[in-house]
Amino acid sequence: MKHGDELIYSGAWLILIGAIISALGVTREATTESLMGAKLVGQGNAIGAFGNTLQALGNTELFQEDKEQFRNDIIIGCWLQAAGNSTNTVATEIEINTSEEEGHRLNVVGSGVLGLGAAYEAVGAAEGNSPTKNLEVTGNSLIALGAFLDAAGNVFLLKKLETLGDRLALIGGWTQVAGASVNVIAITSASNIEETHQKNMEYYWYE
Repeated sequence: MKHGDELIYSGAWLILIGAIISALGVTREATTESLMGAKLVGQGNAIGAFGNTLQALGNTELFQEDKEQFRNDIIIGCWLQAAGNSTNTVATEIEINTSEEEGHRLNVVGSGVLGLGAAYEAVGAAEGNSPTKNLEVTGNSLIALGAFLDAAGNVFLLKKLETLGDRLALIGGWTQVAGASVNVIAITSASNIEETHQKNMEYYWYE
């Protein structure tokens, strides 16, 4: 596995871990209104931002090697998602320490940017040549949908429609977990397929 692929693989797992922690935080926040829930959301988004940064760097390395243009959309998408996650981390800190309303307002921006980034990555994956690109498109589309639902949930929270806002944020958080899980499966499967193909090529060459 190339170093760029290793960064992408590690990033995918970090994004999944971050999404799970964040979704657990949203769940706790919606059901108990505890500060621990909000802290988990912030921590999950920080981990997700780091994962997306690793994926951006990994795809940049691969682009420098193969010059495949579809990676540009993926790189843009990864950086946008990292920015969105980072914005949500800051928003959560503001929500906890300063102003709940300002935190929700910034979360709308962060989740919107995150959703846009996942959509960019889905477009790049669709144009690529991965053997599991359909899975990658599905995974990133689910992340985009989840992020937009979370943004909508925060809009409703700003309008004091707490029940609807919490519900949309909850659905959005777990939808992102589903998307990140699909991406991990897709990347792992693609790596296994490529490794098997490489071994077969070496075997036939030897024969």
